[in-house]
Amino acid sequence: MSAGTILITLFFLLAPAGVLRLCRQFPTLGKIGPVLILYLIGILVGNLFHPAGMARIQQALSSAMVPLAIPLMLFSCTFRRSGTRSQLLALLSGMLAVTAAVIAGYLLLQVLLARLLKIDADTMTISSVAYICSPPFVPMMAAAMNNRRVLAGGLAVGVIGYAAGNYLGFLISRLLTLL
Repeated sequence: MSAGTILITLFFLLAPAGVLRLCRQFPTLGKIGPVLILYLIGILVGNLFHPAGMARIQQALSSAMVPLAIPLMLFSCTFRRSGTRSQLLALLSGMLAVTAAVIAGYLLLQVLLARLLKIDADTMTISSVAYICSPPFVPMMAAAMNNRRVLAGGLAVGVIGYAAGNYLGFLISRLLTLL
């Protein structure tokens, strides 16, 4: 590892701490906010400074830091100051209720159609796994059910579902642009 790579890595790791300290020491910078200052530093460094190996370091750091930053941003928010907490809870409970209703309705409709069309339980289960989870999960489910005979049908249903979903999604997006 070269000295330049080490210096760049240290800059990426220590710049946020330095900006936070400066924002605490200087009230004017505190009003601008550390996030905006770090964005500006990132824009300047990214556009003016291009040493060898920087892209590799940026990729490694961003892939490690983004999953850590999202929970930190959520947990650092204070929802008690206003009605934001109740709004957030209403949004989350509404999303959960809609998701639960759609899944329950889907499964109920699938079971009713399977009974009406006299489709066996293994085929119904494997097609449900293909639709909900995706085709790569079909072989695992077929092995868990000890029924290899439904494997080809489940894979076919999953692939056809992918193709139909792509075209239907495109069609719906075109219809929504007309509204």
